[in-house]
Amino acid sequence: MPRFPKNERNQAIGMFAGGMSARLVALRSVCCRKTIDRLAARYQQTGTVHDRQRPGRPRVSTARANRFITLTHLRNRQLAATVTARQYGVSGHTIRNRLRCNAQPIRARRPYTVQIMTQRHCATRLLWARRHLNWRRADWNRVLFTDESRFTVSHADGRLRYTGVKVKD
Repeated sequence: MPRFPKNERNQAIGMFAGGMSARLVALRSVCCRKTIDRLAARYQQTGTVHDRQRPGRPRVSTARANRFITLTHLRNRQLAATVTARQYGVSGHTIRNRLRCNAQPIRARRPYTVQIMTQRHCATRLLWARRHLNWRRADWNRVLFTDESRFTVSHADGRLRYTGVKVKD
């Protein structure tokens, strides 16, 4: 059943305080009389028509533990979430959620590796570009470009991942 909207609760309390019976208020508000009775009782107890806070499920980790988890992963970027999870007795998913909840989310990333360009590399690339500068479409149609892509069937591919803060571009 949908919640009783706040503005309608205020109207119902106003009608009830104006001398209307709970039955008439319920008929005008299109809700159950018991709802109006409970609303009036809560208004007399607390002086407000707001919903009471619901307890919900308690968090597995405290705010202090969350800060320590973040600090641990910032100090040791190669540390897997599952290792930290075993230390705290929670799931790896919980650790990843805590790392994402920060002001700057921390996610697992692969290390960025590039080939170091020497002067000789730069010179040969420039020479190649100059040689092929005036090629026509027919010349390029005779070239086969290949791309190497890596596909894994399972998630455990043996690659190292680092936790890091994503920098906005």
